[in-house]
Amino acid sequence: MDKRSIDIAGAVDRIVNFEHYIGRMTEHELAEIVLRMENEEEATCALTELSSRNSAMALSLSTTILAKSLGDDYVQAMALHVLYYGDREKAMLFMSDMPQEVPAAVLGTIMDCLSADSLQPFGRQLPRGLLLAIAGRYDGLDETERQRIADNYEWFAASYSERLQRR
Repeated sequence: MDKRSIDIAGAVDRIVNFEHYIGRMTEHELAEIVLRMENEEEATCALTELSSRNSAMALSLSTTILAKSLGDDYVQAMALHVLYYGDREKAMLFMSDMPQEVPAAVLGTIMDCLSADSLQPFGRQLPRGLLLAIAGRYDGLDETERQRIADNYEWFAASYSERLQRR
């Protein structure tokens, strides 16, 4: 095989089998995969791995992903998840300033994160306006998108049922 064929075969192998080698990569290699965003599934997997090894680096990358709307809905959802569990204050700033047209996967992650904390003092102190805005964004999704995150919404609605009444 010539060098070009070997390079192509290596690239295809990386695209197909990234789950097998991500765990053996250095933190800087993982960060490079996330920033390159050539394969969004690979980038999501690399960000997940990085978050367990170097939370500061993962938080920085997550902030960049969300600030610049990099990657697809799932990369952004994972970035928000990493940010929420690493720096809730920054994540809350993003949630408070989220655009009207937030992708369904990101909205589902927002609902999951907040639902997980609904019984904690933090969750009990969330502004009702924020909870209503999140529910309103769910209502504004088309039927297909609502179905994609229906389970997330059900948990969110049950977690904050008293505060969401009288919408």
